[in-house]
Amino acid sequence: PMYQFSLFYFVRLFNKCIDVAEASDEIDIRMQKLQVSITTNIFKNVCRGLFENDKLTFSFLIATSFQRYFNEINPMEWSLLLRGIGILDMTQKPANPEPGFFSEKMWDLVYAIQCFSPEHCFDICQQITDNTEDWKEWAMSDTPQDQPLPTGYDEENDLHYMQVLLLLKALRPEKLVFGLQEHVRRALGN
Repeated sequence: PMYQFSLFYFVRLFNKCIDVAEASDEIDIRMQKLQVSITTNIFKNVCRGLFENDKLTFSFLIATSFQRYFNEINPMEWSLLLRGIGILDMTQKPANPEPGFFSEKMWDLVYAIQCFSPEHCFDICQQITDNTEDWKEWAMSDTPQDQPLPTGYDEENDLHYMQVLLLLKALRPEKLVFGLQEHVRRALGN
């Protein structure tokens, strides 16, 4: 293994985090301060020992671990991002609005987003069908990860950035790494 951190190292770091965390008589406030202190210090100390190429992966895992724990990211979305579609009944999939632009693989993934994220993206296929030119323009932009979704879809449906990552994976997979960076920036800050 390339990276090895001893238990002794983490215990020492953990104890240091407890010592430096802001004190409070309120248990909830103290726990929040400890969580921030532990996360920040472990993140900074582990990142110092990582190669530059691995820092984004580590940062993304830290950010999404908290988001998955607090149910901001559902397990189906997480699986879709990491593994792809898997097994999905495609018999109800709507027709591709523009096969010349949206490949069948792209459209299958958009349909999977609709199926796996029904609380936010229940109508994404219809939305893309009704506003095809806007979605093509968004997908072809130089920085789709930084642009709002067409017709205010992200705000209208209260999307988490995870759903935007899924749409990037579907429509502009080569921009996914930049989307991961944006996700980390939004979740953890600079």
